[in-house]
Amino acid sequence: MVGTTIGALVLLLWGGLAYGLWRSRVDTLAYAAMNTQRLTQLMESHAARLYEGASLVLTAAENWSRTNPDADLRTDPAFRQFASTLVAEAKTIRSLVVVDASDRAHMVIGSRVDTVVSLPDRDHVRVWSAPRPHEPYVGTPVRSRFDGDWVLPVSLLVGADAPLRTVLVVELSLAAINELYQSILVGRTDAATLLRTDGTLLTRVPFTEGNVGRVFSSGRIFVRYLPVSPRGVFDEVVVIDGTRRLVGYAQVGTTDLLVVFSQQTEAALADWWRSLQLYIAVFVLVSVAVIGLGIYVVRLIRRDETQARAQHDALLAAEAGSRAKSTFLATISHELRTPLNAILGFSGLLADQAHGPLGAPQYRDYADDIRRSGTYLMDLIEDMLDAVRIEAGALKLTPEPTDLQTEVESVFAALRSESERKRLVCTAEVAPDVPLLEMDLRALRRILLNLVGNAVKFTESGGAITVGGTLDGTHVVLAVGDTGIGIAPEKIGLLGQPFVQVDDSLARRHTGSGLGLAICKGMAEAMGGAIEIVSRKGQGTTVTVRLPATPALGASGQPLPRRPAA
Repeated sequence: MVGTTIGALVLLLWGGLAYGLWRSRVDTLAYAAMNTQRLTQLMESHAARLYEGASLVLTAAENWSRTNPDADLRTDPAFRQFASTLVAEAKTIRSLVVVDASDRAHMVIGSRVDTVVSLPDRDHVRVWSAPRPHEPYVGTPVRSRFDGDWVLPVSLLVGADAPLRTVLVVELSLAAINELYQSILVGRTDAATLLRTDGTLLTRVPFTEGNVGRVFSSGRIFVRYLPVSPRGVFDEVVVIDGTRRLVGYAQVGTTDLLVVFSQQTEAALADWWRSLQLYIAVFVLVSVAVIGLGIYVVRLIRRDETQARAQHDALLAAEAGSRAKSTFLATISHELRTPLNAILGFSGLLADQAHGPLGAPQYRDYADDIRRSGTYLMDLIEDMLDAVRIEAGALKLTPEPTDLQTEVESVFAALRSESERKRLVCTAEVAPDVPLLEMDLRALRRILLNLVGNAVKFTESGGAITVGGTLDGTHVVLAVGDTGIGIAPEKIGLLGQPFVQVDDSLARRHTGSGLGLAICKGMAEAMGGAIEIVSRKGQGTTVTVRLPATPALGASGQPLPRRPAA
């Protein structure tokens, strides 16, 4: 009997270790995938700015040419002055080149002005000999025939209907692009790559000259993933170096550019492997100790009094741990708000350039990114505080006269920017018989903002969102519906639990802490109501909130009137 108990305990310990290590491996890969996705987004943003800067210069030069049809762009001093102003504002552009109908390139702006070279073999020149969309074309990086440096050419045909064909070329410094990519690499096995969507490699850091211009259209990104989604994260063996990598990719808007950030899966799991070895060594020692003390442990388990005391102590410890967790979350959340307010304030000053220009325009973008991230973190802290208050039963409600129609419209106004960006059709209709209600205004706004915000987040472009309010006896019924991605029936029961999200895959498209619905549920129940969720995968979701409908009364004891409809 003692041997059987000891054997079962050892097996339980090792089973727990195996599960813990497996769970730790999954979490490690998930964290690495999240970092990979973030760095990919950083590269995507940089590539978009590069392309937009080059496009702006080319489009402006084309417009100048149309306005001055008799000017020779190769030699006209007015055009050179105009182009100098454009290039000066675009810090990443090293030169502007005009290619005439004889494929002779004339440097207009750059280190070797008025130098002429022949470029009949360059793909960014040849591509305009056949019909193609009239938009800037990103060519294959080449060594410039002007000075021998590596450049990334972006070209545009000017005067396609004119007798003489003219191609404008903006040359971006490949060294500057590689320098930025080098700065975001953390591990020695990390790699940052810029490609065209046809598989042509434009640059990759670590830089290998032989890779430039190679075509990798047979890679998994182009065959399996890019046709399905313009961005994502996957873990497979890659073509370029034959190693297993955690790969994040993103197509840059509607352009032909594709950015890829990757790290070797083995490197991402390096710390996990070290932890594995340590845990195994410790558990070997623990197993030996368990076997040595087996008889003593079995006797302790058989003693009812000791077992009852241990269970009582465990219950007290669990309750104390819960209180400590709530206290810790409340304390640390309050402590975080002070430095966050400073971060938001100073990043706002930087972004608004309150004390003068910052210099490079990227600094203003970075300040905006800091402000957005700080605001997101401040909202998350507020969510955590509300979750703690709800769990502790310390949520204070202050009823006051509330116009449901007004609050619904204010929530739509707060989310107008995102809904308009996604071209969503938003409608709100509160029944005329719903009176002015006596309820906690902050809690109602929080519920509406979370539910409508979720609807906007999970509804694809062109979808619809509706908010309805009706009176059902002694309750008012709020229904927030959308035509979004929906939820599988088996996962609806998970919603409303703190920090639980239905989509927990490595390539999640939607961010969030998982507190929104839990807070809505807690606040609704604190107000004496309830929440119900109905959803179908791919067809949308409807969240119904039932709240007590207590009419707001004036000094005379009569119900207060609602404001007139707009």
